[in-house]
Amino acid sequence: KEIVRGKVTTKDPELQKKFGLGPHADGWRATERGCTRTLRWMTEQEATASCVKVGAERSVISSLVQAPIGLKEEELTSYLCELGVDVSQYGREGAKTLKTLSDELIKGEVQVGTDKNGVPVVVSEVVNLCIHDQIHGETLCQYKQLGPGDYSYEHLTLPRTARRPDENEFLVAKRILKRRLRINPNTVVLETKVRRLQEERSTMAYPGLIFVERELVITANLDPRVPQSRMSTKVKLLRED
Repeated sequence: KEIVRGKVTTKDPELQKKFGLGPHADGWRATERGCTRTLRWMTEQEATASCVKVGAERSVISSLVQAPIGLKEEELTSYLCELGVDVSQYGREGAKTLKTLSDELIKGEVQVGTDKNGVPVVVSEVVNLCIHDQIHGETLCQYKQLGPGDYSYEHLTLPRTARRPDENEFLVAKRILKRRLRINPNTVVLETKVRRLQEERSTMAYPGLIFVERELVITANLDPRVPQSRMSTKVKLLRED
């Protein structure tokens, strides 16, 4: 939770009355999307006595200070300069342009910030889904990717996709099932334990930033009680032996 404090400064009696303020006021009602909430003013002592949290004894701070998602190119340039990054290196000698990095931030494909030591980093998080067919002893893998025109890329990997900073990893796993694999999520049982791998390295694509690649691996099993259709066009089943 984030607690934001505000202060009413208007002296206009009509505005005060609208928001339940004044000598004879007793709160007011606010309606949004068919939901009506009744509100009234309390002193801080009254709110605390009623178990309403109006403050916090301590705050939990993430070791990664995230930049806001959706930075435009000019805002991103200013933010990188604040981090001490030489933005003149972008768009040269294999480095991505600031426009490309801005697009990646908007899509949630990467995050830019600092680690616990204050070092500027760019973070990419990918969720891998390891689906087992326990009856046949096989694991589902992607072995070919087709693109526009005659583009074809052969690479053996688990079904995977990028995770946005505000996404739960299990929701990403269900998104892989529904959108990438066209498999009903109700026919697959996800295990709650998530394996996490992290690698840090310098890369020419992001000058002045340490590239942190986080891999999340979620294991899933086909529900043996539900008939499964075998997939052969886009994915490949590998025997576990």
